[in-house]
Amino acid sequence: MNRLLGLSVLFTLASCATGPYKPYAREVKKKPGVEGTISLKTNHVPEDRTYAESLMAKNCGQGTVNIVEESEVVVGTTTTSNANSHQERETTGYEMKGFKFMKPTERDVDHTTVSSTSTSLKEWHINYTCKTATAPAAAPAAKKPASTRKTSSVR
Repeated sequence: MNRLLGLSVLFTLASCATGPYKPYAREVKKKPGVEGTISLKTNHVPEDRTYAESLMAKNCGQGTVNIVEESEVVVGTTTTSNANSHQERETTGYEMKGFKFMKPTERDVDHTTVSSTSTSLKEWHINYTCKTATAPAAAPAAKKPASTRKTSSVR
């Protein structure tokens, strides 16, 4: 009985740890009913794309969506730095052809080496415009005939 209870608690906790996937897409720029830009993760999954399409459709309303461009865009950088430091004992003074110049002294010296690496942060952008449903164009108004009125001049 205790084993069964323990297993049911274990399975309950394991099921809580894995929830449903929440799609990711965000609006970067939007002109309601006109155009916009949607951002996805660089390695997006189909659920992300479906959510992005729903955001575009919501912005365009009854119109259709025309995707203008899709591309990977650099949105920032991240830098990682590393510093290594060590101490060593250094002797000053020097010797040349048997002659010693300056009195040799010893001192501790710190040596530091610094390196850094920059990485570009990227996103997948979808630029789109809205095509609105247009009503049939009205027939152009009939042109009025040119006036045939004559003017006369009396002298």
